[in-house]
Amino acid sequence: MQTQTEKLRKQEKERDFFCIVRDAFRVFARHSAIALESARAFAGAVLVILVWILTGPTVHFSDTWQLVINAALTIVTFLMVFLIQNTQNSDAKAVHLKLADPRL
Repeated sequence: MQTQTEKLRKQEKERDFFCIVRDAFRVFARHSAIALESARAFAGAVLVILVWILTGPTVHFSDTWQLVINAALTIVTFLMVFLIQNTQNSDAKAVHLKLADPRL
């Protein structure tokens, strides 16, 4: 049977792990948002789509050819939802802090 102190130490270690993960995600999301809002990122996305379209006749517009782009876009969309939500939450928090204290 664990004592109360041991339980608290275990909870503190778990909280520390989640704090590290949360901070790492925040840094990753910030850097990703900066990189993905650039014109280069848009140009890269357009290039990927053009390459996909141009390879269509080569593979006779097969089901696999369509599946590749559908799967890639689904994965990218799923991940971007989290990045966008994180960015919006950070922006909203900054706005609320500035509204609460006009000296900032």
